[in-house]
Amino acid sequence: MASWIVSLAASGQPESAESLVGTWTGQMEHDGETSPLALEFVKRETGVHAVLVVPAFHGRSPLGPVKVNGNKVELAMMTLDYDRAAARLAVTLPKGLVPRYEPRMTFTRSATPFVLPVRSDPGAPRRTPVWTADLGSPIWADALYRDGRLFVGADDGRLRAIDARTGKVVWTFTAGGAIRARATIDGGNLLVQSDNGLLHRIDARTGTLVWQVKIADQPTTRLPLSDPKGRYENRASAAALHGGRVFVGTHEGRLLSLNAATGERVWEFKAGDSITTTPSVADGKVYFGSFDRHVYAIAERDGSLIWKYDAGEAVTSDVAPTSGRVIVGSRSYDLESLDAGRGTSQWKKYFWFSWVESSPTVFQNTIYVGSSDAAKVFAIDVATGRSVWEADALGSAWGRPAVTESTVFQGSAGVLRYSAPHRGVVLAFDRRTGRVGWWYEAAPPVPRDPVPPQTVAYGFAASVAIGDGLVFAPALDGRVYAFAQ
Repeated sequence: MASWIVSLAASGQPESAESLVGTWTGQMEHDGETSPLALEFVKRETGVHAVLVVPAFHGRSPLGPVKVNGNKVELAMMTLDYDRAAARLAVTLPKGLVPRYEPRMTFTRSATPFVLPVRSDPGAPRRTPVWTADLGSPIWADALYRDGRLFVGADDGRLRAIDARTGKVVWTFTAGGAIRARATIDGGNLLVQSDNGLLHRIDARTGTLVWQVKIADQPTTRLPLSDPKGRYENRASAAALHGGRVFVGTHEGRLLSLNAATGERVWEFKAGDSITTTPSVADGKVYFGSFDRHVYAIAERDGSLIWKYDAGEAVTSDVAPTSGRVIVGSRSYDLESLDAGRGTSQWKKYFWFSWVESSPTVFQNTIYVGSSDAAKVFAIDVATGRSVWEADALGSAWGRPAVTESTVFQGSAGVLRYSAPHRGVVLAFDRRTGRVGWWYEAAPPVPRDPVPPQTVAYGFAASVAIGDGLVFAPALDGRVYAFAQ
């Protein structure tokens, strides 16, 4: 998601707010590409109001009533100058709208209303689940498939092992705090952290506890999407394993290295803010991102800093090492390739008006990654950063795509009472073309009466998993859905 708190500046003097009524259009330009924007000034009983129209995510964002004050046109979240003679609004777009850059653009009056592009359903069959398993609690954590079982954590603090063919729950482990992290397999054991500050090692066959260690001083508090103080902290770091060590990030901003057999702490590194990404280990380095806007490369041996890179905004998606580079997305709207040895930028792919919450999957020299407000899945060339194809994901594609030789599977979250129409779906894309082969849509929750003016997510926020010829999609309604691939 993106914050639409905007503060703009320009120059001129309109006669009144009513003189602005109508549609104003412009093109934002960045890195040789453009994306249209529109401002609509509408007369109502309470005065003239403004709406920002963003085709890049099919959205309409109310900007509040219009007030004329000298040379300026003031809205609740935006201030504009107006060159009346030229009928032009010129502005440098601010951080609240474009986090990392300050592009200059111009709005001019349009003779016709601005119409958002038509958004059609996929021209593909709808798929029916093979089975569903109701776990009774929202599932934000990614699922793990291994050897005929699916391991899924939920907000009720329980990790469950599910028979992948039947959907029957085999065992349940109670962690004592919400589970937002994917479980990690280590031989015959599982590792998973919970929001009460503990990392648990569990027997994968029986669900019995092997050991647990404290990795955070305080429990994690998560604010709902509707809370203005919230940061969309939907996930927790999963454990990464390498060389007999466990590497895991914490909400308190620590990256920990632990002995995998005992849980004993080997070293810790302190970042400037929360670490919700899962570490990636390659070539003696541990890579991760933080809410402090940086991507880090840490020495696997002793936790010393090798390099860090300022991504411009919070990094909440995992870093993907591949062939001497690391791929990472951020809330600056950029997907980037960094030199793995030095941490210098090689290329950037701009996602118009959209955070990159999805962790990238690299498969045969192509990056597959979802997007948030843009509601797309992208296939991107590793070497150049150029799009191979882009496809509508219909909703917030926060999870990591699951990729096979032929297909890309992606779940998307629907969001109610939001400025863009997002839907909760699971989609199967042709890996080479991006065409949808099949899809499934979750029913949105029935609103309470009266409906609270809150942002509510539904559908599939977590990453899907694949195995046994099935696709497993954890959902915010507390169910796991299994589909034939």
